[in-house]
Amino acid sequence: MSENAPEARGPTEEERLFCKIALKYDILTRDAIKKCVRIQKQDKTPRPLFYYLQKDGYLSDEGLDRLLRIQEKNVRAFFERGASHHSKREFSKALRSFDQALKLNTQHAESYFLRGNVHGMTKNYGEAIKDYGAAIEHDPQHARAYDNRGVVYSELKQFERAIENYDIAIELDPRLAKAYFDRGVAHHQLKHYEKAIADYSKHITMAEDNADAYNNRGAAYLMLHRYKDAVTDWEKAIAIAPGLINVRLNLQLLNKKLQQRS
Repeated sequence: MSENAPEARGPTEEERLFCKIALKYDILTRDAIKKCVRIQKQDKTPRPLFYYLQKDGYLSDEGLDRLLRIQEKNVRAFFERGASHHSKREFSKALRSFDQALKLNTQHAESYFLRGNVHGMTKNYGEAIKDYGAAIEHDPQHARAYDNRGVVYSELKQFERAIENYDIAIELDPRLAKAYFDRGVAHHQLKHYEKAIADYSKHITMAEDNADAYNNRGAAYLMLHRYKDAVTDWEKAIAIAPGLINVRLNLQLLNKKLQQRS
């Protein structure tokens, strides 16, 4: 073969799945597919397979529309099944379903997002970052993907990088309460206590029943020696979640310290 000869291009995995669906629903014949695959391979500048199928009259606009509807229905079915397994923490099953959805539609942002969540929950952080990146690539407005990617960076102790992601998430969706809490945690870890308090406070205005937010803000107040504010927040956290033993112990110790000073 000449060095300048174009490399033969066969059908992609997505195109092969496309053809399987077309055969299953009698939209295309096997002979038509084989003929167009040969043409695609011989073309000096190969195009997507459906181009040749339509050009040679094997696939009508109506047939293509029907195929795309069937494909989208299948993607949705696999995605919904994956989401169900995800909610039940059946992670292996969830991954298989999201993989199947993405084979049918390599641009399905929500499948990348939820698969990223599964990887994050199973501490497969490298794959989680890749999937959140893919979700963002196919949906640049995906605020939750930025937020959750920030959480993964926080787990990896890359707090500055995490904050960059939280900033974008909040810019895209200022009502995303979780992003303020998550950014507050990152600032807290970096000992940016004033910024952490500001983020916890913003979160609390949108999610008043989050005991963790009151607990964390109380801890940040403690580091700034704002003891009365810490007491108030820890009391609120206990009122919301009476089972927070560590918060009760911290509150008792702080109250004892304040009594000794008075």
